[in-house]
Amino acid sequence: AMSFESYCEELHRICALKKFDLKEAGLDAYAQYPLYRITVNPSAKHTICLTAGIHGNETSGPLGILKFLQNYQAPRTQAKLIIFPLLNPYGFTKNKREDRGNLNLNRHYFEKPQPKAVKTICDLIKQARPDFSLSLHEDDELSCFYIYQYGTNNESSSSIMDFIGRRAKVCRDAKIYDHKAVNGIIKNPAFDGTLDEWLHARNMSDAACLEIPDSIPLKKRVDLIAQILEFIAQKKTA
Repeated sequence: AMSFESYCEELHRICALKKFDLKEAGLDAYAQYPLYRITVNPSAKHTICLTAGIHGNETSGPLGILKFLQNYQAPRTQAKLIIFPLLNPYGFTKNKREDRGNLNLNRHYFEKPQPKAVKTICDLIKQARPDFSLSLHEDDELSCFYIYQYGTNNESSSSIMDFIGRRAKVCRDAKIYDHKAVNGIIKNPAFDGTLDEWLHARNMSDAACLEIPDSIPLKKRVDLIAQILEFIAQKKTA
């Protein structure tokens, strides 16, 4: 497994090589690790926000972002991309789902006050003001891709799932866990307090959460994510 230090070194190397704007956007809630933000194609009007590594043991998202950045070809991108590649560095370091305070960083967004670790993430993404946001997660039970969609932007989730369906297995069941689903898309699922739900509820962004089956070998997951992100980046509107 890649260490957080090696991840940061690789991120800096790629961003320097490709001349991407890489910033330390802040520190985690325990002021222990940097949280990075990468901006790609800054002059585009339409903004897509990508987040990964909220659950530290779900590594294909952060690694897939590295691969996407490494493969990136400038003229092909229609949107401005604001990328938070690894939002739970402690969990990544320890191969652990939760953060240092044992908090699931994909819950608690509607609590008042928000836990500090959750508020830290909200403050970062609020500054991005995205039109569409996508978070990358892994599922360790199902062997197929599916997506949670918050908001009315059906076209974006449908096109993403069509793209994936030509390369990997999409969940086709009418129910995924307890949620009604069509072609791997769960629309506006019941309240569970996630980041994506919060973004949509605050009218900040149409939001989606892509679940990647971790039964696929890691290298293939990383390659697929890089392809999916390239596809999303090439669309004029997400």
